[in-house]
Amino acid sequence: MKQVTKLITHVLYLSICIMSTTSTMKCMDLILHKKPATVSTYNWCINLASKNAEKKLEKWLTLAGKNKKHLQKKRDEIFYEYREEYNEEKAKNLFKSHTPFRPKIKKIIVRTLENETLRKRIGYKGYEDRGNEIIIKTNFITKHGYHWDHIVIINAKTAHHSAGTLYNLILIKQDNIPFFNEFVIAHEIAHIMLDHTLTPKEYNVKDAFMKAAEIEADIVSVFNSTYLAKKARDYFNYCMNRYGQWGGGGINHPYDFERYNYFTTMTQAMEQEHTNAIHAIFPEIEHTLNLVETQFPLWNVPFPFSTDIFNWNCQSARLDIFPKNIYAVT
Repeated sequence: MKQVTKLITHVLYLSICIMSTTSTMKCMDLILHKKPATVSTYNWCINLASKNAEKKLEKWLTLAGKNKKHLQKKRDEIFYEYREEYNEEKAKNLFKSHTPFRPKIKKIIVRTLENETLRKRIGYKGYEDRGNEIIIKTNFITKHGYHWDHIVIINAKTAHHSAGTLYNLILIKQDNIPFFNEFVIAHEIAHIMLDHTLTPKEYNVKDAFMKAAEIEADIVSVFNSTYLAKKARDYFNYCMNRYGQWGGGGINHPYDFERYNYFTTMTQAMEQEHTNAIHAIFPEIEHTLNLVETQFPLWNVPFPFSTDIFNWNCQSARLDIFPKNIYAVT
């Protein structure tokens, strides 16, 4: 009887995985045409991704005969077990390489931490550079109510993938990342913020929920920045060119082309938002540019206003603080 029950469970599990794979594009649809004008693209996409993750998790819990209270109890058990038994230094010594981060990698990590939205979300207090590890001093409460006062990024000698998370550790195997950029760091920080590292093993990497969790971490990792959205888009564009559009995907991850598609959509929508906001604050821009094109017809100034041409730092030029933090990049 137990074997029959186990067989039925496996069949149902595979069915969910197949449905998850075949309906991935539906899950990727950001339906921005339905977005209210008063809601930012970033917040709209986060809301969709979060609901998608919760929906997939509920399906899996139902299949496993569990509920959210059981899941929260398991999370609490794992968290307190971690506090009592997890030895951070021992874990770091297990994974950490003796080789320092390359200057390029270190520069990318530091540049990621300059994002104002990210800093606010993690209660950023600065960082300490120890060569082969970077300790980010933080003060934030995760999605499910746990507190972290630091995140550690280590140059890992052992990592199954290019990057990963273990509780509050971010493992970066720098030799595994041919096209490393800020998206990788932001994505792993998002996993920690969303408590994906505290998901009980029975709901972890093997289940269909993790695909939705990856999407959620992807969306959050943009941190309301067109700069980071572009970096994510470029990262998966590179992956597609190197490994093919079906790379990176499977039961627990979206395919690279799917991730490229929704990051491209987000980038375009966020750029348009910034353009519209600048027009609203500086309505004379249109008149000025028209005069420029009239007086200097050979100087092809693009219109509407291009944030790239005028080199705005879109990472700081966020809609919620316009016009205070519009900085020119030097």
